Amino acid sequence: MESLQAKNRLAFLNPFIVSAIKVIREMTRVNVVKKAVLLKRGKKSSGGVGIILDLKGDITGKVAYEFSREMTMRLSSMMLRESMIFTSSKDEYKQLLESAILELANIISGNATLYLEQNGFNCDITTPQFYLGKDVDLIPFYLMTIIIEFGTEYGNFTINLSLNNKKYF
Repeated sequence: MESLQAKNRLAFLNPFIVSAIKVIREMTRVNVVKKAVLLKRGKKSSGGVGIILDLKGDITGKVAYEFSREMTMRLSSMMLRESMIFTSSKDEYKQLLESAILELANIISGNATLYLEQNGFNCDITTPQFYLGKDVDLIPFYLMTIIIEFGTEYGNFTINLSLNNKKYF
């Protein structure tokens, strides 16, 4: 018989997995597959581009998305092409790429919170923050982090989840 904690972990993970696959496929036409789910302490950035936001409500914690720079450029460019936004300035284009990847993470997280609500968890997300570079402290070392690895034809990305709720997990 499955423990309540194990069921709660699945009820928490599955919304992020389903949302990532669905949103990226719908917004960019890129196929996404879940590769692995790992558990480790804390999380530092691996050198690419990412987004970090907080969860609040019944479930509190952090969500950090990590993409390679190449994947960020490809996904963002596809999103901009789909929306028919064009720009003439290189700096403006970089800002649009950053905005696009922020919006992608925001939509994935927003969809995940809707699924969580359907599972009985009332939660919300904070405004996503953009980061760039290696060894950025995303999740403190003293917190356990669930790392969900995904693959696409343009490379891999991860969703890193850290939960503070001992009541549920």
